[in-house]
Amino acid sequence: MHIVGNRSSLSVERVAEQFDITRGHLCRIFKEEAGMTYIEFVTELRIREAKQRLRDGEESIQSILESVGYHDAASFHRKFKQLTGVTPLQYRNSARKSEQS
Repeated sequence: MHIVGNRSSLSVERVAEQFDITRGHLCRIFKEEAGMTYIEFVTELRIREAKQRLRDGEESIQSILESVGYHDAASFHRKFKQLTGVTPLQYRNSARKSEQS
């Protein structure tokens, strides 16, 4: 899935509206079926997309974080490190070293 910077298109409210159900109902169904909250799912999608872009290109980290739906660099860095164990820059550098090996 390629996420383009339109953060509102992934909002709980927007998705619930598209399925003509309440926000609460969407959250309950999603948690039951996916085993994680909707927000956790979207966060994982965003970080997965960021990881791919960090590996595959020369795009700036700022540009990447904005394109996957983050508007605050500190929030992106904190969540990225929480989920991957490294900062975005460390991840990029490690991926580049792996490619050269």
